Amino acid sequence: MFEKFAAKAGALAVIVLIALAVGGVIGDKVSDVQNGERIATLETQLGAARNAETLSTELAKRFSDYCGAIDAATQKQDAAIDALGKLAEAHEAAAAEAVARARSDSAAFQRDAAVILGKPAPAGVDACAAASAEFDKELRAERRGAKPR
Repeated sequence: MFEKFAAKAGALAVIVLIALAVGGVIGDKVSDVQNGERIATLETQLGAARNAETLSTELAKRFSDYCGAIDAATQKQDAAIDALGKLAEAHEAAAAEAVARARSDSAAFQRDAAVILGKPAPAGVDACAAASAEFDKELRAERRGAKPR
């Protein structure tokens, strides 16, 4: 009886081993399918991450280029503003000089006018007509480019 039991136990052991082997093979195939899907998903994600990294690097370079362009434009604009400031200062100095020259010239004209107004009118001549004649004479001299007296 022990022999029958041993034969049955041996047959059962072989069946268990075959079942384990078949289960191992099936498990391995199922695992390969599942892992294959996971690997494909991970490879897709890795590719997307690499694309994102490339895009990020490209965008960072563009941003850096734009910052450099803005900095260069700002420096150019600052230089132009400085040049305009210096030009304005030069114009102000020239205007101040022109005002001083005009005041000086005006003083000379005012002295000439005082001389004319201080002249006595000739006897029998209307003072207004005489002053008008003197002004006309001075005006003609100025138009010819002659210096006033």
